[in-house]
Amino acid sequence: YEAGYVVELISGFYRSPDVMGLHAANTTMFSALLSIQPRTRYKWLWIAMVLWGTTCLVLSGRRKMIGMLLVFAAIYLSLRIRRTGFARILPFTILVSSVIATVLLVMREGKDTQEYADYAQTTITQGGERLQENLVEGVLVSLRQTGVLGIGLGTATQGRYYVEGLAGTKAWQEDGISRIFAEMGLLGAIFMTLAIVNFIRAAYVAWKMVPIYSPIHEIQIGMLAIVGASIASFIVSHQAFSGDPCALLFVSLLFGVLLSGPIQVVRAMMAAEQQASSVAGQLPRPRVGA
Repeated sequence: YEAGYVVELISGFYRSPDVMGLHAANTTMFSALLSIQPRTRYKWLWIAMVLWGTTCLVLSGRRKMIGMLLVFAAIYLSLRIRRTGFARILPFTILVSSVIATVLLVMREGKDTQEYADYAQTTITQGGERLQENLVEGVLVSLRQTGVLGIGLGTATQGRYYVEGLAGTKAWQEDGISRIFAEMGLLGAIFMTLAIVNFIRAAYVAWKMVPIYSPIHEIQIGMLAIVGASIASFIVSHQAFSGDPCALLFVSLLFGVLLSGPIQVVRAMMAAEQQASSVAGQLPRPRVGA
């Protein structure tokens, strides 16, 4: 509900609008990465998928999923500018800007979809206030209610109502940060922070070890942007990830692809050396005169 209008959340054949929005965001991000590849033969197909995914994303009515695209674009552009310069990111910038403008303009012109376009724009106008409420007030209230040790793993997860003994647990946390403090307490949150720092260091080392000219470097940038967008969505609301374990496993898989970048470079170099050795062995040897 917003002032002056009501937005009906659409989930399609998914179980909830959150799940539809998450899948639509992933479809849009992967299609955007594939559409800007220089050697792709299906550029217009991927652009159409970006338009389709963005439309479904707006119709789902989940602003946190719309924010995933903004975080994804910000991370991808910042990494590309730092490593390759502005000229290499121009196609991606044009694509993202055109898609967002097209979807919002088309929906604003429609009588039944104008509310969705207006609601999507509140992601920027109300996002800062919502984030402050979740990160600051939510954490303080969770610590005040659950104490330093928390109330246990899984007690703030969706579906806890069906577990015997947890139905009466008062857990209201929607954002991921408050959920961590509610379930693990202050000490658990500290250890979780240390683990996250180590993950970030490992990702940075894996990213720096891959040469800029390697195709794997482009894959790493895309994986970093998608994982970062997923983390931002989890911080705002954990429901899509706690209610669907496959979503969390999928993000973990993408992070593993990012960390495997250096070994993939080594394997590519070894394969190139073996191919060069086999070609050299097939060359005719010069005759030695008597």
